[in-house]
Parts: sequence; C-alpha cells; structure tokens
Amino acid sequence: MIPITRLSVGQEEAKAAAETVMSGWLTVGKRCESFEQAIARYVGAEHAVTVNSCTTALHLALVAAGVKQGDEVICPSFSFIASANAILYAGARPRFVDIDPRTYNIDPGLIEAAITEKTRAVVPVSQIGLGADIPAIREIAKRHNLKVVEDAAPSMGAVVAGKFIGSMSDFTCFSFDARKILTTGEGGVITTNDTSAATRLRQLRAHAASTSTADEPEGRTTHPHPARRVGLCRTVYRARCARRESRLLPRLLQSTTTALVTRRIAADQPRARQQPGWEEQLVVGPDRAPGVRTVLTGVAYAAQLRRSAETLRVRHGRLSRTL
Repeated sequence: MIPITRLSVGQEEAKAAAETVMSGWLTVGKRCESFEQAIARYVGAEHAVTVNSCTTALHLALVAAGVKQGDEVICPSFSFIASANAILYAGARPRFVDIDPRTYNIDPGLIEAAITEKTRAVVPVSQIGLGADIPAIREIAKRHNLKVVEDAAPSMGAVVAGKFIGSMSDFTCFSFDARKILTTGEGGVITTNDTSAATRLRQLRAHAASTSTADEPEGRTTHPHPARRVGLCRTVYRARCARRESRLLPRLLQSTTTALVTRRIAADQPRARQQPGWEEQLVVGPDRAPGVRTVLTGVAYAAQLRRSAETLRVRHGRLSRTL
C-alpha cells in the first residue's frame, strides 16, 4: 500500500520539543511569535496568527471577517467537510458552488450566480497544493464587497500569479496536521495583511484577552475583553518544532511530489504495476536519483472523483435541508 504521506521528522524535532518542555512555558509565548513571524515572512503577509487547527483558523477568520448569524458564505462543493463546518460554526449558511474539473478548485465563473443579498464572504479552497484562482476570486469579491477567507490547508508554498498563497486573500488558513507539508502534529495558522483583524484574531484565540500570554513572563497581566469566544491557542512545543521545520520548508517543497495520490518509489519495487488503474512514469527527483512515480490513470481517477463528488452532493443535500 502506498502511504498518502510520510513524516520527515527526527532527532532535531525531538530535541526542540524537549527544550520547550524543560523551559516550563508550554502555551503561546515568544517561540510561537517567532514561528508566526517566520510564516508571515515566507508567504509575504504582514501577520500570522497560530491556533490549534485549520478548522479553528477558518472559524475565527470568518468571525473576524464579520460573518454572523443568518449570513451566507460561498464555498466549493468538493472539499474536506471542515470548510463547510467552519461556516456553520460562525452561524452562517454555506452556499455551494461547483469546481473546475481541471483544478478541483472552485470555479470563479460560477461564483457570481451564487451571490445573494445575504452573502458576506467567499471561502475558496486551494486543493492538494494547487492554489485556487485567487486574483479572479478577489476581483469578484471586490465588486460585491465580500471578504475572501481562503482555506489553504494543504497548500503551504503554492504560488498563483507569481505570489505565494497566504499573501493575497483577506485571510488565508493553513493546516499543520501530520499529513501536511509543514507539520506540528496538529495546529493551524491564519495569515492576513489587516493589522486590526490580526489583533482581533489574537484576542479571540485567547478568550478575548487584550494582551497575549506571551507578555505574562514579563510581569504583564491579561485584561479580559467583553466578548464570548473559546480559547483556541496552540502549545509551544509544537511551535518550537515547527519553527525548525519552517526553515526547511523550501527544501521540503522541492522534494515533495505534488501530483495527487502519487509517490515516487524505488525503480526495483514493482508492486505498483500490479495495482489496477495505476501506471508508472519515470522521474528524476531533486536529488537526481532516478525513480518511478505511480499515478492513478485518467479513467480510474475520473471514476474515483465522480464517486467522491456524488458522496459530497448527497451529504451537502442533506445538510442544506437541515439548515
């Protein structure tokens, strides 16, 4: 069986986690701030705010975008369920738009037909490392005064129109799940160029406190904000490991095969050619080593996508009837 992903962690990550545990400071602090700054610099955004998952990132970004009870938010009909769930968490209703079959991302040409007087935001999903057409989506959003809250969970390092995903949308949310390019085991981050929104996001993740726990070791105290929001911080030992991995991100991206459901295997391992629906392609990796990339063929892949899409349509149909 070909695994979806394989972790690239070792002694250096273990040492980084141990150092944080021994420091006695396990919640948001200077190490989290350092990691956030590294992510912001990498994608070209003004701010990055870490939280405990990409689902949380989407939820808080929608709240910061002004989405509220009774609003509608446009999202693709083909995505992980968290994209729609986050909209529900914010009290809004997801309005599904079909995808472009060439990219598996939301089709910008279908968005305007789904906009109503209740629409407040668009949640494009940058699937499987392939960035959505954010410039086109932003143009539509600008015409209709909508916010763009991008779900880029698996797409750290993706580039669209010469810019990194994470630098263009009003809010972009990434995942650090164990299956993602950059992992902390669990976790997520929101990038934005809006300073006031970043400030609010930091408050919302910490029970609406007006100062960060990062300031507490220096003798400062937190001042609660009159707002109700659960605390959604991340632990520092994860950020410590992630800080190290963020330095390796360009190399990780270079050495990662970006085709969906593909994995390069050694040329002397014939197991893939015994699996129906798969074909082999000769490739040369970044390390110049020859190998074989196993790829699901067009007919079998199309059938798999149709089954997935039909499952999503059924689920979304049931969801819509219950809202």
